[in-house]
Amino acid sequence: MAFINEHYLKLQAGYLFPEIGRRVKEFTEANPVAAARLIRCGIGDVTEALPPACTEALHAAVDEMADRETFKGYGPEHGYEFLREAISENDFRAHDVNVSADEIFVSDGAKCDTANILDILGHQNRIAITDPVYPVYLDTNVMAGHTDTANDAGQYGGIIYLPCTAENNFVPATPDEKADIIYLCYPNNPTGATATREQLAGWVAYAKENNALILFDAAYEAFIQDGDIPHSIYEIDGARNVSNSLHLGHPRHSWQFASTSNERDRPSLSLPFAQPYISLLETFGWRGSRQNPVSQRSSEVNVLQPAMLHNGTLSRQVTRLTEDSELTHLALSELSTDQLVSQLFKRILSREPDEPELLLFSELLEPGYRQRIRQISEQQLQQELAALAPRWKHLPRGRVSWSNHLNIEANKIKQQLEAAVRRGPPASPRLDKDWRLRMEDMVWALMNSPEFIFLP
Repeated sequence: MAFINEHYLKLQAGYLFPEIGRRVKEFTEANPVAAARLIRCGIGDVTEALPPACTEALHAAVDEMADRETFKGYGPEHGYEFLREAISENDFRAHDVNVSADEIFVSDGAKCDTANILDILGHQNRIAITDPVYPVYLDTNVMAGHTDTANDAGQYGGIIYLPCTAENNFVPATPDEKADIIYLCYPNNPTGATATREQLAGWVAYAKENNALILFDAAYEAFIQDGDIPHSIYEIDGARNVSNSLHLGHPRHSWQFASTSNERDRPSLSLPFAQPYISLLETFGWRGSRQNPVSQRSSEVNVLQPAMLHNGTLSRQVTRLTEDSELTHLALSELSTDQLVSQLFKRILSREPDEPELLLFSELLEPGYRQRIRQISEQQLQQELAALAPRWKHLPRGRVSWSNHLNIEANKIKQQLEAAVRRGPPASPRLDKDWRLRMEDMVWALMNSPEFIFLP
């Protein structure tokens, strides 16, 4: 049986624009005289023919596609480079905003982007939307399941509405409560209002304070004539430094485990560098062959799972704050404890912590936080790093295979490898040990959550 997305049923009278179109049609047919004075508030339409610059470019493009020498097939998924360079130069650098071409994605329009971006944002985010608003911002969140049902006034539970009224010149103030995602559209649709540099600076400050993401729609910026009105929120100092992105990192390794049976189940010969991962997979339900994969972790944590993560080799490797760990780099960064907890949640669980979680883990990391970075000379640091250099890097891994496993020397090498893997890489000497252990405990705790998805 195929199931439908029942969140669509929350929409009131269907998608707004078709509903407006239906009512306009009914009214104009019944009132032809009055229809001549009708002000339409549905989908905007153009009233003038295309200018020569557009038609000439379109004709040139058609001629290009009709010539075998200049014909282009499917374009790059992120848009042609010449177009992205033109956007970078004319839409951003012209306003002293340094947005390079490789940061620009040419899509089929902001309406689709507004919906598609919700696929990478969590359901637990609190959404703030101006009121009135371009309907797509609201409806896409309704359809994605980010709201409750609408009340009698047509407002949805779970949405922070930001009133745009004549009293505030149709530019709302920042809310008193915390929002995670904020939709701003300036020049505004549908009010036509513009936001000043000071007003946008207030929103940037709010986003920084609340670690929020601003989705800024500047569809009508070309109509701005006042030189003091920003064309992009990136014109505001500090806007590009807001910690609002979720970066899942870049995979460095991957494995496909078919079976370890060819190692005769002898621990010293069971691929030491793979065995910790195999053991963990088996604890969480892997059945030992690629023909029987487990693609979804059970929401019920069994008694073996935390024990495996706590005592297993993999836990020591992943949770330890080593020199090359991204988590160590976070710990050394100039962040508050709240910001550090937030970043750890995003990296490990792909979401922000809720208030009780933030309080709990901030209290865990706060003692000794200011003194977490050891005050040692560069010479001493290098000496300690040299002393901690992992010995397993120098072991001859390539000399052992299934065909020579009965060789005594080969067996010794495998045992050495196994011991080195069980020890794991050493912790960074840059961090105070007591504080480092508390942060490692926090990482381990998050790994034990059924939500655990990813860790770079």
